[in-house]
Amino acid sequence: MPRAEPEAPAHPTHAVGMADPYPYYAGLRARGPVLRDEASGLILATTSAAVRAVLAAPQARVRPPGQPVPPAIEGSPAGAVFGRLVRMTDGQAQAQRKTAIVAAIAGCDPEAIAADARSRTRAAVEASSKDSSAPPTPTDLAFRIPVETVAALCGYPAERASAFAALVGRFVGAISPIATPAEVEDAKRAAAALLDETRALWRRPGHGLAHAVADELDRARPGDEEARDANVIGLMSQTYDATAGLVGNALVALARHPDVAARLGADPGLAAGVVREAARHDAAIQNTRRVLADAAEIAGVALAPGDTVLLLLASANRDEAANPEPDVFDPARRDPVLHTFSEGAHRCPGAGIAVAIATGMIAGLSEIGFSPARIALDRLAYLPSANARIPVISGGW
Repeated sequence: MPRAEPEAPAHPTHAVGMADPYPYYAGLRARGPVLRDEASGLILATTSAAVRAVLAAPQARVRPPGQPVPPAIEGSPAGAVFGRLVRMTDGQAQAQRKTAIVAAIAGCDPEAIAADARSRTRAAVEASSKDSSAPPTPTDLAFRIPVETVAALCGYPAERASAFAALVGRFVGAISPIATPAEVEDAKRAAAALLDETRALWRRPGHGLAHAVADELDRARPGDEEARDANVIGLMSQTYDATAGLVGNALVALARHPDVAARLGADPGLAAGVVREAARHDAAIQNTRRVLADAAEIAGVALAPGDTVLLLLASANRDEAANPEPDVFDPARRDPVLHTFSEGAHRCPGAGIAVAIATGMIAGLSEIGFSPARIALDRLAYLPSANARIPVISGGW
C-alpha cells in the first residue's frame, strides 16, 4: 500500500497547532531547503542550513522596509514599545542595545532564577489548596509564573507581580497578527500601564535586572531612555508565549516518554536537559519571519525585495543534517543544534532565563504532586497562534 502523504495545513503557520506537525515539516525538507508556497505567498526556509543562511543575510530584515511598527499599533504606547525592542529592529542602534542587554543578563544567576520559579509554582498550587479551590492548570501557571519571576528579577514591586502577568498578556495580544481590533485596543492600554510602572522603577533605588539593563544601555547609548523602558518591558513580554510553550511542551514530552519521566524522578538534575531537548524536539516558537530589503540569493533561490521568508525553526531543529536521529527525544543529547531561540543578531538574549524558569517550574510541579503520566494526551489541544506552540494541558493532578 502506498504510504500516505503527511497532513498539510491550509497555511504553513497553521502547523503550530497540529497534533503532530513534524511529518509535514519532514515532507517540506524533502522537497528542498527553500520553497515557494504559492497559496500563502511565503517563501519557506525548511532546513537548518537554510534557516542559518537567511538569518545571516544582511538583506533579510525583521520588519518590512518603511514599516518598523505594525500599522494597528503605530502611534500608540504599544507601538512605542514594539518599535524599540531589540528583537524587532535592525541596524547599528539595535546591535548596541542588544550587546548591552546581553551584558546585563550575564550577571543573572540561573540557579537562583530556577529556585524562584520553583518556589512560586509551589506557592501558587498550595494557595489553591488552602482556599479549597481547584489547583491552577499547568497552562495557567506556564503563562503566569515566568512573567512574575522576570518581574521580580527586574526589581518591580513584589505586590504587583500578578498584575504584571495580566498586563503583559494583554500587551502581547497586540503583537500577534491574529489579534482582534478589541484586543489591539486593550493592548494599547496595557502598554501604557507597563510604561508607567517601568518609569516608576527609575525613581526608586534598586539593583535588579532592570537597573542593570539601564546602566548597560546608558553606557552604550547615553540618553536612550525610550529604548531602556521598552526593552525592560520586552524582558517580560518575550517571556510570555515562548516560556509558556517551553514549559507546556516539556510536560507533554514527559507524558509521552514515561521512561524519561522515571529517570527525571530518580535524578532531578536531568530537568534542564529535558527542557533544552523539549525546546529542540517540540519548539515553543515554531517559526519567525524575515522580509527582504534587497535582492539576494539564498540556498540557490533568487529572492526579490519585499519577499517574505517564513523560517521554520521547528523543522530546522528536526533536520537530520544538524541533529542525528532528530525525532528521538534525548535529554542527554550532546551539542544539539537549536534554532528555537534564533541566532546571530536576533538570538533571544533571555534564552538562559527561559530554560532556568521552565526547569524550576517542572521541579516545583513535581514536588507538589503533579504527574505528567496523568496528562490527558487524548484531549491535548494548542492555543491559536501564528508562531507559538502552546499546549492546553488538562489532567496531571
